[in-house]
Amino acid sequence: MDEVSEDVAARCRILRVDQHELAVPSQKKSSKEKKAGPFQEEGVPIDVTAMKGQESFVVSEDECTRYAADLRETARLRPAFREGATVNAGNACCMSAGADARLVVSPEKVRSFGLQPLFSIIPCFESCRGSTRTGMGHPPTLCS
Repeated sequence: MDEVSEDVAARCRILRVDQHELAVPSQKKSSKEKKAGPFQEEGVPIDVTAMKGQESFVVSEDECTRYAADLRETARLRPAFREGATVNAGNACCMSAGADARLVVSPEKVRSFGLQPLFSIIPCFESCRGSTRTGMGHPPTLCS
């Protein structure tokens, strides 16, 4: 994703300082909300079994929030992916951005657990923009 961010920044002439001025306030809002706790019930702690010789651990919150985000410090960080580019650790998506887990089962199976289905998946087909247009918005999607 971050290579895509570099491509979009170059194509759209988005300055590094503009990225920082968007990223830092966003991180501050995220920090404030996480500390206040309104989203804690939306996550489910996951036990992670470690590889041999390592300790297992629990992931219980999103790792992406940068609690100490600061405009001056963010500006000091070196580009992460390309020399002289704009994306750095202070304005980039974290590596697990958008990560989630879902259980896809039939409506009957959901009901067997005493639950109600939350949504239905319908057949969809999505076109592709090609690698040079990635990051420039979603291509058209056709659903039946």
